[in-house]
Amino acid sequence: MEQDVFLLLKDYYSLKSERQKILAQYCTNSKKNRPSELDEIEQKMQSLFEIIKKDCRNSYY
Repeated sequence: MEQDVFLLLKDYYSLKSERQKILAQYCTNSKKNRPSELDEIEQKMQSLFEIIKKDCRNSYY
């Protein structure tokens, strides 16, 4: 179970890095609308976070 959580964390931080790159482009070009892929990434991150939180609670309590 712990290894699964580490893999989920790796995916989470990979998405976070991708999100940061998109945000950097978005902030430097303020004329553009917010990219839809940013919403998708943030939704995936939230889903992963909820799974990680649930797994950690189940394995340590």
